[in-house]
Amino acid sequence: ANLDALTVLNRCRDEGGRWATPDEQAVLARWSGWGAIPQVFDPTDDRYLDERAELRQLLRSEAGWSQARRTTLNAHYTSAPVVQAMWHAAQQLGVDGDGVRVLEPGCGSGNFIGFAPAGTVLTGVELDETTAEIAQHLYGARATIEATAFEELRVEDGAFDVVIGNVPFAKVTPHDPRHNRGRHALHNYFLIKSLHLTRPGGLVVVLTSRYTLDARNGAARREMASMADLVGAIRLPERAFARSSGTDVVVDMVILRRRPPGAEPSGPAWQQVGAAPIDAADDAAPLEVNEYYLAHPEHVLGDLAATRGMYRDHELTVTPTGDLDQQLPAALADLAGGAAERGLTYIAASRDTEASRPERRAAPGDFYLEHAQDGSFVVNQRGDVAQLQGGTPVTYKPRVSKDRAELVRLVGLRDAARRVLEVQVDGGSDERLDAAQHVLGELYRTYVRVYGPINRSSEARTGRRNPETGEEIMRRVRPRMGGFREDPDWPLVAALEAFDEESQQARPAAIFHERVIDPPHERHGVDSPDEAIAVCLDETGTVTVERVAELLGTDPAYARRQLGELVYDEPATNRLIPASEYLSGNVRAKLDTCRTVDDPDGRYRPNIAALERVLPRQLEPTEITARLGAPWIPSRDIEQFCREVLDASVDVEHLPQLGNWSARLRDGSRRSVALSSEWGTGRADAVTLLDAALNQRLHTV
Repeated sequence: ANLDALTVLNRCRDEGGRWATPDEQAVLARWSGWGAIPQVFDPTDDRYLDERAELRQLLRSEAGWSQARRTTLNAHYTSAPVVQAMWHAAQQLGVDGDGVRVLEPGCGSGNFIGFAPAGTVLTGVELDETTAEIAQHLYGARATIEATAFEELRVEDGAFDVVIGNVPFAKVTPHDPRHNRGRHALHNYFLIKSLHLTRPGGLVVVLTSRYTLDARNGAARREMASMADLVGAIRLPERAFARSSGTDVVVDMVILRRRPPGAEPSGPAWQQVGAAPIDAADDAAPLEVNEYYLAHPEHVLGDLAATRGMYRDHELTVTPTGDLDQQLPAALADLAGGAAERGLTYIAASRDTEASRPERRAAPGDFYLEHAQDGSFVVNQRGDVAQLQGGTPVTYKPRVSKDRAELVRLVGLRDAARRVLEVQVDGGSDERLDAAQHVLGELYRTYVRVYGPINRSSEARTGRRNPETGEEIMRRVRPRMGGFREDPDWPLVAALEAFDEESQQARPAAIFHERVIDPPHERHGVDSPDEAIAVCLDETGTVTVERVAELLGTDPAYARRQLGELVYDEPATNRLIPASEYLSGNVRAKLDTCRTVDDPDGRYRPNIAALERVLPRQLEPTEITARLGAPWIPSRDIEQFCREVLDASVDVEHLPQLGNWSARLRDGSRRSVALSSEWGTGRADAVTLLDAALNQRLHTV
């Protein structure tokens, strides 16, 4: 599905940067990022040779490849039932949607944006440019998508009423002098900055690593508690997101309310941890769980247990005990009821709060702020230049005074481009669009005549030479443009032309002469079942026979017969799954499920026949090569190998999200005969060589 989405994206780019059609949006909606399949980026994994080659071709540049590879660390998306449950919880707590300003940090392709209540004012932030572009194609008509790192997002504190989403988790410490002075890990940083960006009385509703609540070091929780009260939390079972994102980590749904000024801290206790009520091995350290779950075990959707985890032998997990799609809404309803009793619900913005927000109208100095956001350059009728900071236009002077004239022209181009897009989003007439495009064209032609292409550059000498070829190394120099590249809408202006870096030639993009945005409209009917599926996926991300029947103008029973094998009934959930999704992934496990499920009326016979057709050949043992570092080999097998071959107790840990292994000698001496002579040397013992082999590193002995 990801490769299909990239194909559609490239087609839209190649055809003048047009917007995706509804059918193409259905393909883009299946985008799931790379977090579930980091192996495709591993050059040593021969299983993905063909996919790796195709992906490199579709990403088109080394920069795109590198950026996609980096997202495997934390690009895990959220399943639709969980997203819907979180939005429903926010509404139960008082979020009505009308004019509510919502931020989704790490929005991916826009899962939470797609299910947002009508009337909300939406902003999504996504680091990966490809994923952000897909989100723009899917939801650009109703949301602002910022293609940037969350730490680079420049908005004033308290700008949003609600922050909702699935925060990334990885062993990374973002650099943000303003919002991460405590040097917290990525997931905690996202929560802390989200609280800063939420106004008092607003909610933060996020999925986060269980270590936010369970970490023994409570520094991050203390910083959050200094700003907000815990409304409640729900611990989800392992593999809650395995189907949608490929991750089986245990996560928490955490709901916080930003504390109003002068209010005393309230709500349940959550800053401390205690011993988890589970049986542990005699030689294992006790596992700890947040005090909130000790007081509210009903909010753990499963049984707490000890298991061999992602990072260590003895790790806390939650084994499933029921149907999550039923458990989660019930638990959230209980949570919302308790919050209402304690007075911890959402507080709607008062008139005073609204008045203190950045206003989207003329500010002192007659600066036009209709489309401005924090960091935007604005120009008034006198030609004065300002930059919006915290909602206030602040006088701006370019470092080189002569660049001011170019900056003013670029601001005019940006505003004209915005007007062209606005006419299309509003469904404006061809006459209105022609007039707006004419103004944009005149401004663009004047700019190019004076300065050259917007994306122009020049080469400058570095004084260095390539040691292999002897050729002088040059660097690419971009024009100053008065600092306009700092404007949040710089990507929009840069996209006004199709530019060739080699020839330095440009041609106007499609926005100058055709419609590039199709205004949103509800589909009332379609001509075929496959169109009905595409509309369902576009609207909700799921296929329901009732909606298909509406679109085809028939009854549900006949609609299901028309769908045929375009969709399949999933035994575990009774949902309709599109064939492209159902007949991919772990088809062997799906086939086993269909064969073992009770099926008196033969409902799943088509599933079995289709799965058998796509079932890959079972490899013989002689066809499988087991190499050290292969991600499918469990750590415990390598530890047993060390005991039997090296006669040593070695702790082996595998961090698949980081693609990293570690091997440490648990007891004994590295200078033993087996480690330093038989299987190693005095300079590099066997454990050192094992660690290098696991991580595919060359080690010179």
